[in-house]
Amino acid sequence: IYTNGTYGHGFMIAHHLNIYDDVSFIYGRDNLKPMAYPRHMKPYRESFEFVNSSILVESGLYGTNQEYEIYFFDDLKNNLRTAKEIGWKTVLIKSDGTEEPYIDHVYSNIYSALINL
Repeated sequence: IYTNGTYGHGFMIAHHLNIYDDVSFIYGRDNLKPMAYPRHMKPYRESFEFVNSSILVESGLYGTNQEYEIYFFDDLKNNLRTAKEIGWKTVLIKSDGTEEPYIDHVYSNIYSALINL
């Protein structure tokens, strides 16, 4: 989970969605602060790159040629644009939908997105 909220917020969301057992790490504003303030959070590219590198290291993919996909769910287009720039699959969570070249999927709610992806 990558949130501009705190670790605790991500923890509560994961439990609320009943996906906590599937979560490897929660990236929140309180554990991304070692990065240069104020560019340590979404939508700044430096933040996305840090999270991307961390995911690759934690999953054992860093430095390998193994293919992988990272899906990023958000309701803000600026965050999705940055995620797409670094190669993530993007999922807009918004009831009215939209078509933008940096948005791969659109769902009206997170439940539909998780079930279908």
